[in-house]
Amino acid sequence: MPLLHAFDAYPAFFVTAVVVLSLAIGSFLNVVIHRLPKMLERQWRAELAEFEGREPAAAPRYNLVVPRSQCPACGHPIGALENIPLVSYLVLGGKCAACKARISPRYPLVEALTGALSGYIAWRFGFSWTTAAALVFAWAMIALAFIDLDTFYLGRAARQSLRRVHHAALRGDRRGSGLPCALGGVLGLQARDRP
Repeated sequence: MPLLHAFDAYPAFFVTAVVVLSLAIGSFLNVVIHRLPKMLERQWRAELAEFEGREPAAAPRYNLVVPRSQCPACGHPIGALENIPLVSYLVLGGKCAACKARISPRYPLVEALTGALSGYIAWRFGFSWTTAAALVFAWAMIALAFIDLDTFYLGRAARQSLRRVHHAALRGDRRGSGLPCALGGVLGLQARDRP
């Protein structure tokens, strides 16, 4: 496996590969952040209808894959060239290619945050299982944090559990990298007043 040996032998190559991959992951996280709450709401409505003895309303298929991404203003399907992380946003000037409606700057922000945080993790921990675990954790926290910013669905109990994971990771980080602390601070795992 020459690629794996190259990742281990050339840390800069590994970090670059992680950043490029993470930009694509950030693009997918945007889909998760946008669609997962809507999927949950559909499920809750169907469960409520069933509980009340009504037939759930028929709805078209909607998940993380279907339907294809589209402009919320005009419904223009987003093609592959319009969906290159960060680059497409800059080339299109932050506007839809079809109707020229403004695209939220949050999309490239999530992509850039995912790429930057992932690059730091890869740099800090190198080519290791620790890096893989930290990347998955960071990606999940980014998605959860932005979903919570939009919906406040992440309840107090979930935030407290995440806080305990954060503190356990902080205590377990014998290398003193400060990564868990940075994740907690950036992703808002501090106590909040809302329920």
